[in-house]
Amino acid sequence: MSYKAILFGILLLLTMHQVASAQPATFASSGSGTQFGGSLSSAFAKFKDKPFTSLSDTMLDAAVTLTIATDPQFNDVIATLQMMDYFDTGPSTGAFSFVQNDGSNFGVFNGTFKTQGGLLTSFTGTLVEIFADGGFVIMTLKSGKQVVP
Repeated sequence: MSYKAILFGILLLLTMHQVASAQPATFASSGSGTQFGGSLSSAFAKFKDKPFTSLSDTMLDAAVTLTIATDPQFNDVIATLQMMDYFDTGPSTGAFSFVQNDGSNFGVFNGTFKTQGGLLTSFTGTLVEIFADGGFVIMTLKSGKQVVP
């Protein structure tokens, strides 16, 4: 067997592992905060809710997307944010930030997370979302257990 064939085989195995490691995850969460205006409310209102959060991959990297919705099917999306940065604060803990700027809405989510075996297991943080109609929501969000589809 040639060295090229061995090298190609190793590269193929590494590529297959990267594809297999992409693990989208949905969490049933708890949220509380303040909302104002738009379709949300015509005045300031405090709320407690049970939103659903989805991460496009539990292995954190710059390509991860965080989606927050009011329903488990993600038909009523509050925000879809792209990861800006993350850093480890310990062997199984860290902090991260997400940003949304899609031309109509603007949002920021900053929080902390826990991992196990390199995979995200839980997180908490604050979402500030400003909607195109001038309404906004400020929500403290804490992930619950991962929902298995």
